[in-house]
Amino acid sequence: MCIRGKKIGYSVSFFANTELGLNPIAYIKAFIGNLPGAYALMPLENSVFEYIENEKRNLYWFQLKLDSMQKDMLLAHLWELKDVPLHYSFATHNCNDALKSVLSVADSAFDARTLKPYQTPTEYISSLNRAGLITHTKVQVPPNKQIFTQKYGENDIFHTRNSTKLSFGYENLASNSLLSLYIAPVYSHINDVNNAYVELIESRLLGIDMRFDMRDNRAFIRQIEALHLFSIADTFSTKSLAKYIDLSFLTPLYSHSTALKPKITFGAGLGSYVGNMSTYIIPLLGYEYIQTHNVFIDMRVGAIAQFNKARLIGSYDYYIDSANKRGYNQHIEAFIGINLHKQLDLYMKMEYYVAESIFLHKDIKSLSAGLSVNF
Repeated sequence: MCIRGKKIGYSVSFFANTELGLNPIAYIKAFIGNLPGAYALMPLENSVFEYIENEKRNLYWFQLKLDSMQKDMLLAHLWELKDVPLHYSFATHNCNDALKSVLSVADSAFDARTLKPYQTPTEYISSLNRAGLITHTKVQVPPNKQIFTQKYGENDIFHTRNSTKLSFGYENLASNSLLSLYIAPVYSHINDVNNAYVELIESRLLGIDMRFDMRDNRAFIRQIEALHLFSIADTFSTKSLAKYIDLSFLTPLYSHSTALKPKITFGAGLGSYVGNMSTYIIPLLGYEYIQTHNVFIDMRVGAIAQFNKARLIGSYDYYIDSANKRGYNQHIEAFIGINLHKQLDLYMKMEYYVAESIFLHKDIKSLSAGLSVNF
């Protein structure tokens, strides 16, 4: 658009009309769809400033394959949507769904449907790239990430893992033999052997972790991850904090039948990247209910080594509780993942629980291995 001879660029955004921050309740509302949403049309320079300066996020620019008539149709539709009130849901109507809806008005080829009910933005953009609907790409990096990007490169969003995870495994827990099954419709984890994202980020929704006790022939649910968000920033170069939010329902470690109890954990800390090694330390505040209410502090430290076809991870947790009923106050975990083929990984994991409770009379070890696939 030209105003007084000056060309003005505009952007359209779809967003939840709330500040999420580190507030777990706000994320829960966003997930179940109990938030107002809206399309907003604004000057392009305002949107760029918001993403780059305020939110400190990388900005990806894509040139779409549209002719003049399609662009005019798209522009007319965007003006229709300006300030129209809608609902926002992270799972059923998010920014990716809104983008797909708008672009499909110009050309039905942009309505890239999948068999899965949920599609992440990176999956959608990758599908457009494979279909030849993206003709040019560039990345704009915020000032606080420029040193990090120059050193480690940019995220390759066209080669990220598919968002749905399914894994099968075997676990030996305190001499008990268990078969494991895990599925999550929205899944990204630092365990994935994939280096497309140089920044370590996790996000999971509705992950279900199940076990089958081979001794008692009993199936049970070990954990349901309702919401999990975790990012490890290189604090010293980006001036950003590592952040963690988790809302889960867990069966106590010493129980082999479904007895899910709520647990919510959140916090922020420091991260560091050196070569192919990343480390972090995060103090976490949490609440859980296991026979009684328990407020706790979890001091967590960890390290991740990334290679072309392998990933090594170690972490240590020390818990300070108001009423420790989980059965342990320290947790040590070591993980190795090996990429076998594209979306298929082999994993092995060792966990060690240090007992400090009447519920566990001795320390417990867990050894597990299995296969995982993203689709």
